[in-house]
Amino acid sequence: MADRQYRIETIHDILRVPSESRAALFRELETALELHEFVFGEKVQETKFVLTWIDDGDHSLTITSNGEPVCKLEITEGESNG
Repeated sequence: MADRQYRIETIHDILRVPSESRAALFRELETALELHEFVFGEKVQETKFVLTWIDDGDHSLTITSNGEPVCKLEITEGESNG
């Protein structure tokens, strides 16, 4: 199945995500909010937050401001030392 991409700006946008994928969306949204707060600090309330979420199992995030990327978090699976 092809990856589905969702632009999240409203509650209605969240409801368009299939119910079986929402738990993954909410986990990634929580991480995105924390990263957004880290990047913008006290100005976080002054920024517009839009999440483009791709239902692909990848947990990488990019925060943009005025259309330009300002922070990217790339999460990869590490090798087991066991």
